[in-house]
Amino acid sequence: MKIVILFLAIISCAFVAVNAEGMCRHLEVKVYSSIQGASQTFTLDVKKLKGIKIDLNADQFKVNNLVPLEQVGFVLEKTTSSKVLDATHHKYLRNEPESVWFPYSYTGDWTRNGYIITNQMTRTPANKKEMPLVSFEFINDQDLESISKDDMNKILSYLQNNSNKRKDVKTYLKKMINKQQNTYLDNHNSAQKMKQNNQDAKTQISELTIKIQKITTEINILIAKEKKSQEEAAVKSANLKATNDKIDDITLKLKTLVEQLKREESELNLIKPEDTSHLEIQMKTMITTAELPQNAPERFLEEFQLAKSNYYSLVKEAYANCNKKLDNFLKCFNVIINNNFSFNKKKLRKSFF
Repeated sequence: MKIVILFLAIISCAFVAVNAEGMCRHLEVKVYSSIQGASQTFTLDVKKLKGIKIDLNADQFKVNNLVPLEQVGFVLEKTTSSKVLDATHHKYLRNEPESVWFPYSYTGDWTRNGYIITNQMTRTPANKKEMPLVSFEFINDQDLESISKDDMNKILSYLQNNSNKRKDVKTYLKKMINKQQNTYLDNHNSAQKMKQNNQDAKTQISELTIKIQKITTEINILIAKEKKSQEEAAVKSANLKATNDKIDDITLKLKTLVEQLKREESELNLIKPEDTSHLEIQMKTMITTAELPQNAPERFLEEFQLAKSNYYSLVKEAYANCNKKLDNFLKCFNVIINNNFSFNKKKLRKSFF
């Protein structure tokens, strides 16, 4: 009989790197909580208990791939009895066609009592005030010795480390996006100011051009009058002195106007519009890096269908505006800042909000 049991243990366990001493690859786990006492049974593929790597996430984010489920939550495979996920369990277990996953972003302290690992959630994805105590009971076959206390400690350690790492990644990416948005706003304000200054400069140029044209016309008139006076002086010698006095007055006024013309031309040459092309390029770069994920948006919106209706509508508004379009960028920023968003995208995992 012992030989038969040993043979079954050998063929039923697939040894993995998590425990070189012989932890079974697939373990049965019952899940229940303080708000749902009835459990559902799943299986754990121990090989999927991988540590979160921020470098891997960054690379996948750049090429627009989805981040693996193992990087964002504790993944359990569905069984025949848990193919349909209980509605209450769905409050804290995110549902996939063949699996469920417990989001690391909402985890609190992990504890272990024998073969039961529990977590006191800080909230659920749908409700900030609901903080259930969720339990994961590992089924140990005493004959097969499928899992030991040392195995349980290793699993607990993985869950604790993954939760902490996931929160670090989420905080890092959120700070990066906020930084890009702040940089965009600074450049936007500077560009607006430069455009206004350029507009003011164009107005000044136009006004000075009109003024110069008027002065030039007056100069030409005075030159014509001076020439006419000189001709009259040659013919009318009796009135030579009066004519000469008039010519002197005209000449003096002409000199004054010429000097004024030179000053106006100097001021005109000093006015130069500023180039804003470099700021436009920076703003386009900021818009690209702050874009909300565009792949499979219907899966993103499913995450908020359990939320309050007004929050779901705000999420839809943010998603509609955060779409890499220049005209919508300020609307995107205003929706996120004014409504104090703290995104937690569990299905669309690439963004780590």
